[in-house]
Amino acid sequence: MRPNYRSFLLRIWKTGDSESPGWAASLEDPHTHQVFTFTSLEAVGEYLQQISHLPASDSEPNQGWERKPPSIYPPEE
Repeated sequence: MRPNYRSFLLRIWKTGDSESPGWAASLEDPHTHQVFTFTSLEAVGEYLQQISHLPASDSEPNQGWERKPPSIYPPEE
């Protein structure tokens, strides 16, 4: 039976130098402690699409998510 969710600890860090900057990342499964490393943020996205069986999208990069600050206070009425 496949789980209905997956959880990972995501770590990202800068790589390269000022002339060729980049990002690398790792995902750690908190249950098995298995770590997956990636040489780009795009590779992380591709991996997550693959394990979730989602089709790749040619739409805007932020399609399906929005940036929101954390809500630490109840909404004002």
